[in-house]
Amino acid sequence: MPSKPGANFIWSIANLLRGPYKPKEYGDVVLPMTILRRLDCVLAATKDAVLSEQKRSGDRTAKDLLDVKLRKAAKYSFYNTSPYTLPSLTGDSANIKANLLSYVDGFSDNVRDVFTRFGFEEQVQRLEEANALYLVVQESHRPSPTTREHGVRGRPPGDRRY
Repeated sequence: MPSKPGANFIWSIANLLRGPYKPKEYGDVVLPMTILRRLDCVLAATKDAVLSEQKRSGDRTAKDLLDVKLRKAAKYSFYNTSPYTLPSLTGDSANIKANLLSYVDGFSDNVRDVFTRFGFEEQVQRLEEANALYLVVQESHRPSPTTREHGVRGRPPGDRRY
């Protein structure tokens, strides 16, 4: 029976958690990292447009208006203004924690709230203490079943365009 790429992705991260995490705790890392990867893939096509809009609007635009402009540039109800992408984070292993947290902080408020509810910052700290953070981030950006070579298959779950 052939294995499923999604299961392989999850188990590849879970294998890195053996030792510092109990099996029942794997989801505390696997779920937010899976979501982070999916969001990264979805926003890849509009990343440059969002960064350009942020630069163009700058500090002279009210926060609410900027939020609307960035959502429009992203073509989704969420966006990321960080210069990082999940794959680019692995280019600086010495600063992986700071860069990952900066990347997550670059998401719109609605997405940041999700990661806050996951206790993501605490998990990042725990992974760093276990010397597993870089490896987990590295494994998280490998191709997954939700990506194609040049784009994303479908819309993210719950994405509604009106």
